Amino acid sequence: MALETADLTQRARIRVAFIGWGAINSRVGALLDKRSAPVKIVGIATASARTAVEKIPADITSLSSPAMLVSLKPDLVVEALAAPRSSDGRRMHCTPRER
Repeated sequence: MALETADLTQRARIRVAFIGWGAINSRVGALLDKRSAPVKIVGIATASARTAVEKIPADITSLSSPAMLVSLKPDLVVEALAAPRSSDGRRMHCTPRER
């Protein structure tokens, strides 16, 4: 059964929070906006305050703690983060631990 366009416009908007606002999540956000998806981005968490100031749209809450995320009560949390970097700038990768 296919969804009718009217069904999408009459449904409540899904409240989404993003963890990370790099290449992937910012592109997802732009596509949701471009396609007028029934989604409201309620918050974005970044590892850098500079990124938050420079890249997060002014009308979206910049999340600085897990408690802030919980308080927004999102319906969905989307996480897309780059691998962390070591002190010398190289990417660190996690490997499964053997038991």
